[in-house]
Amino acid sequence: MELHQQRDRSRPRGTVSPGRKPVRPPGGQGVAGGPGGPLGGEKLLWLQHAAGNQAVSSLVTAGHHQSAVPVQRQPAVVNMPPEHVLSLAPGTSPSSLIQNQVNLMKESIGLYWGNYRDGLLSFQTSMEFSSEQEAQSKYLNTALKAVAKVDLDLFLDGVIEGCPELAIPIKMAKELITSEMEEYERVEKAEGEVKIVAFLDKTRNAIGPTQLKALDALNGQVRPMQVAYSKLASESGDDKGSSSVVSGPGAELLEHLETAQKRMRTQVATRTAPVFQEQFTESFAAIGASQVGPLTAGNYKNATMYLNCRMYRDEKGTYTVRSIDDSWELKTNAPKPDRVASSLDRALKAQGKEPAEAALMKIVRATLEIESGHWYESNDYDDTSYQFTELEDISYGTAAAQLHGHDPREFRDAWDAVLKEKVRGVKKLIGSGA
Repeated sequence: MELHQQRDRSRPRGTVSPGRKPVRPPGGQGVAGGPGGPLGGEKLLWLQHAAGNQAVSSLVTAGHHQSAVPVQRQPAVVNMPPEHVLSLAPGTSPSSLIQNQVNLMKESIGLYWGNYRDGLLSFQTSMEFSSEQEAQSKYLNTALKAVAKVDLDLFLDGVIEGCPELAIPIKMAKELITSEMEEYERVEKAEGEVKIVAFLDKTRNAIGPTQLKALDALNGQVRPMQVAYSKLASESGDDKGSSSVVSGPGAELLEHLETAQKRMRTQVATRTAPVFQEQFTESFAAIGASQVGPLTAGNYKNATMYLNCRMYRDEKGTYTVRSIDDSWELKTNAPKPDRVASSLDRALKAQGKEPAEAALMKIVRATLEIESGHWYESNDYDDTSYQFTELEDISYGTAAAQLHGHDPREFRDAWDAVLKEKVRGVKKLIGSGA
């Protein structure tokens, strides 16, 4: 579309259309105030009024007979970071929200330690320790208390990650709990030999004070966080108090707290009593020497599950499993290996898991028979050991395959084709020691 106005060429330059009066700027001078005339503030305002959306500069250029091209004025674009805005539930103030979120965190801590206690009791019950049985305190000190400390680190560090404002009180809580655990272990070691049942009872009884340390740390932080919120809200002008929508730095603090609370709840949901029982049992299975029994009885590693099988590959390259053990065998130097295996199996089943999904190292000792394809040539027999903690991440020995000149991929192919599912399907677990 042609935006320029067309002049009536039938009239000489400088004339006006009939019925129209020439519009003059203030002062009775031309647009530019006459030749060389200054463009004063009054005239500039007149130009802006007369031109509308046209560029003023186009009206003051040489040769004022040319019409100006309308120019659309664009507003300046400023990219500002989005402001934190948080909508509160009806009847909820920022102060009460802080208290509610801390209460929910305290509830999660209670569930956490309750699951810890129940998992420990299930382990004790499954092991069927007799009241007369004695064992060195170092066994359970190392096996059980270490589990609690490591898990506590992950638990509380996750809270700090969600709410940086809680870093200092959580750090204090960790230090208090850790020092209490270390003191408890020091006393137990000084006693020499203790009854296992007595040790487990003392451990469960120590959970209460440990739990209170974490709760006290959170209780002591409620008021400081409320004060911190009020200060932030006042500085940002968002201190109305009765508003159901908060924004700015104060809203950011509340969001951090809510994130931490939800993160804690999520972590507690994964730390059920059977999960703790599995951890306790696996830690207990690892006590003692790294080798189980003499080498003459076989090369068995402590706290390791074993399975034996035989596989076959025909002339066409098709794999089959000809035989496989119907039970995993857990090798351990811990007292009562059969009960250790039973406790682990119960904990796994309670989580809907099978032995192959335990966190312990697992070794599948396999013999692979490879069909030669000729009546005059015997089949090859290659041995390997598949090792894994997770079914999807295995390693395997290839010495025998390389010795026979076969491609090590055969073991990988056999695993993928038939063996992995067979291994997953072994649902029984037994224990044995030296």
